[in-house]
Amino acid sequence: MQQNPKISTSDENEWPSGHRVVLYADSEEQLDAGEQLALLQNMIQHYGGQVYSHTGVAVIAAFERTQDASELAADFQQRRRTQAGLSSVRIGIHWLGDSLLTRPEDLSLASRIAWLAEGGQVLLSETAKAALCGTAEPTLALHCWPRRRLIRGASAEDLYELLYPGRTPKEPGGRFFLLAGGITGAQERYVVRKSKEDEVLQALLSEDATAGRVVVLLGSSGAGKTRLAVRCAVDLAGLLKQNVYFVAINSLAAALLDGVASRLGERIGLNNADRDPAGVLAWAARTEAILVLDHDELVVSAAVRNFIEDLVRPGKVRVLLTSRSTVSTASTAALPEWGQEISLQQGMEPDEAEQLFVETVQRQVTGWRVPEPRQHFEEVLALTSSLPLCIELVAAQVTTETLKEIAESLGDASATGDESVLQHCLSRVWRNLQKVDQETLRLCGLFAARSGLSTLTRIAENEKGAVLSSLTRLGSAGLVQTDAVTGEFTLHPSILRYARTRLEERTDHALLTARFVRTYRAILPGDGNSLLPEQAMILLKEWENLLQAHHYAVLAKDFKAAMHFQQLSVVALKHGKLTDFIGLVEATNTLTRIPEFALRDNADQWQATLQNTLGMAYSNLPSGDRDTNLRAATVCYEAALRVYTKERYPKDWAMTQNNLGLAYRNLSSGDRDTNVRAAIDCYESALKVYTEERFLMDWAMTQNNLGLAYCNLPSGDRDANLRAAIGFFRAALGVRTEEHFPMDWAMVQNNLGEALQKLPSGDRDTNLRAAIACFECALKIYTHQQFPTDWALTQNKLGNAYNELVSNNRDANVRFAIGCYESALKVYMEEQFPTEWDLTQDHLGTAYSNLLSGNRLTNLQAAMACYEAALRVRTKTRFPVDWATTLFNRALLEKECGLDEQAWTHMKQAWQVFVDYGIQMNIEQAERSLRAWTKPKTLFLGRRFLPLGIVIAVLISIVSVVWMLGKLIARVFH
Repeated sequence: MQQNPKISTSDENEWPSGHRVVLYADSEEQLDAGEQLALLQNMIQHYGGQVYSHTGVAVIAAFERTQDASELAADFQQRRRTQAGLSSVRIGIHWLGDSLLTRPEDLSLASRIAWLAEGGQVLLSETAKAALCGTAEPTLALHCWPRRRLIRGASAEDLYELLYPGRTPKEPGGRFFLLAGGITGAQERYVVRKSKEDEVLQALLSEDATAGRVVVLLGSSGAGKTRLAVRCAVDLAGLLKQNVYFVAINSLAAALLDGVASRLGERIGLNNADRDPAGVLAWAARTEAILVLDHDELVVSAAVRNFIEDLVRPGKVRVLLTSRSTVSTASTAALPEWGQEISLQQGMEPDEAEQLFVETVQRQVTGWRVPEPRQHFEEVLALTSSLPLCIELVAAQVTTETLKEIAESLGDASATGDESVLQHCLSRVWRNLQKVDQETLRLCGLFAARSGLSTLTRIAENEKGAVLSSLTRLGSAGLVQTDAVTGEFTLHPSILRYARTRLEERTDHALLTARFVRTYRAILPGDGNSLLPEQAMILLKEWENLLQAHHYAVLAKDFKAAMHFQQLSVVALKHGKLTDFIGLVEATNTLTRIPEFALRDNADQWQATLQNTLGMAYSNLPSGDRDTNLRAATVCYEAALRVYTKERYPKDWAMTQNNLGLAYRNLSSGDRDTNVRAAIDCYESALKVYTEERFLMDWAMTQNNLGLAYCNLPSGDRDANLRAAIGFFRAALGVRTEEHFPMDWAMVQNNLGEALQKLPSGDRDTNLRAAIACFECALKIYTHQQFPTDWALTQNKLGNAYNELVSNNRDANVRFAIGCYESALKVYMEEQFPTEWDLTQDHLGTAYSNLLSGNRLTNLQAAMACYEAALRVRTKTRFPVDWATTLFNRALLEKECGLDEQAWTHMKQAWQVFVDYGIQMNIEQAERSLRAWTKPKTLFLGRRFLPLGIVIAVLISIVSVVWMLGKLIARVFH
């Protein structure tokens, strides 16, 4: 590694040539800061860096390589670790880009990197992270408020892995307090409203059990609600040990109960299956967190209000809402009972308003100060009602007009109310724009969210440079915020609404929307199943805009374009956006009901395609009742099959038969046997087209599906069903080979292993060893590094097989099973995978109860602790049968430990659930236990002696024998 000479004072403030990495470090404490920073400076030299500046307790250093800076950070923090956690020195790292000549504005990144260090010990910016991961070092791309805050960094898991390979942030010593997932609201400059900020923090951090659970920021558009909420989130992320999550409710769909729960679930990291109200509430019951919900004014549903109340009721979660006061009456009707309001209606304090005005002007005119006398300046502030957005809009005009001219033009309006003031300010700025810039702002109104310069250029049908220049001028006017490098732009929600109003004034609106649709079709060609990874990333990044484009396609009755976007949205199925997907398909489906559609070629085929796609969406929908969704899916598939006949569309018919079979197989309501047999019929129908000779891969897929169906078939000869399943799986493996289709091969190996494990006939241990061989084959592909969830699932299956294996050393088998379950728990964390976590805990409890070696009482206590952990997720309300099964197993162990009263209570509770759900085998087992446990109490409470009745009978027998012997002896001697 390069060794730099000792840094002299003259080296400071001279940016070293060729260095492209900024490292910022400061100390949280003043007491030992000198000692820590002296060590840090020495280590900077050792790792090839040069100190750029050193002020107080802060050091800014330059490096040539991101790797050197990151290694320094990790090394330094590990050296300074204490028993309480990490060092009090915080470090942020950012990579500047390819340019050899560092610009002055790049050096100001140190202040942004200072924010990176807030709330964590070592944080990397996205570009530093990308460079560190070995990819081509990207260009400078900051997600920030200009000159203010860097709001996105690497994830806590990535950073912890950097510092402590092989460990997780869950372990003691982890201190990464992050805004999980980053803030995705509009990029806005923060307005310092210290008094309000303190008021919000005081409310949220109140020790009162109810006062700070929910805090609502009320104010009109442009009052700075989102800005203040973001700033408070930043403060809280640094103050608290729990995570802080920011969720923008930016559409009517997102404001519905499922939409709010889905966005919350996505932000807090729940898996797709748990992104519903029940899953989020289960998370809230066990997690301390602050949730920031932006644009609550869209929440008008009583169900959502009740949901938020349920979120905070356990006392661990607190919520900060922003809401427009003019329409918030419905959403905050119940607020006084469980929270408080903080109003921003009065606008900013005079000194805060002046600071914002001056800073806004200084972005254009360096060193600008309020001129004396201040009469016109104060008049301008008064005319803006001290609303932050209005202040910025007006201040941006000072470069072309005097304060007197601005005051006179604003004074001409008879605006009343904050909304009118904002509209008047926007109209004033609009009138001062060039025609080309007005056109660009109109076009920006097409977008539902931030977008890229390339997309806007295509729609404008103009050169990139011309559009960029226009965006730059709009930015100077306070209307648009842009990133000059990436070309991304975004608008404040109020400005976006204004831009759309201007867009509606155009006579060629239809032409513009057609361009909008055509542009996205050009960017994202093909269908959702054939998109390249980089195309899929574009789709997900601009998802809200794709929804907007689809909306315009439906309005224009452009069925072909609407179908195109609906096909593209297949990608959304893989990323949990199923509610949006269903909305897309149903919106497209409305076009099939208009008269013009019936005149199209293949109209019935389009209809069938839509129904099949809608069925797929309902089959995968995680929210709502699972069986209701699956029933809806079967209706869609059957509607598609009325068009997709075997004779006209054989391949589509077979595909839909397979989909229908999958839906029937997963149905749990109704008669289980009828459902599974219906699935088998569908698969066998599909095989009439999917022959081994013509459609080899589809044939193998259907063979695997048939195997799964026979495994689940409850009626008939159980052994014959499983042997049929094994035959189907082995047939599928003849095509899905390890060499050519490793992922499919591993999946079928897992299925085959499970069938062999359940097989009742033949030698039990032979079957289990064959199952173990299958699971070990699957683990050759499913590695912990590449496929962690599949690896964990297979570890679970392998553990189950070893737990049942009795040949050779039974105790060694059980211990191996315990090792498999503990391996699975490295992936199945309670918060990320609650269902898989509780199942593994249940298996682990069973394994500990089967353990023969060691202290029996210790093993039983370990088993009961696992069952207790599983019951945190397996609640009676969400998973009643699983809850009862785990309670049944726990009761048996409690009885063995002498906890008779607990055992009886838990067994009776489990029995009642089994009766309610008609699970006959479990009812009989529970009743046998209860009958056995109702015998008379023991002689001595708390000890396990013979029952009192038996003891009395024995005593009577002994007395009788003694009496008989005495009588016999007396007769002999007599």
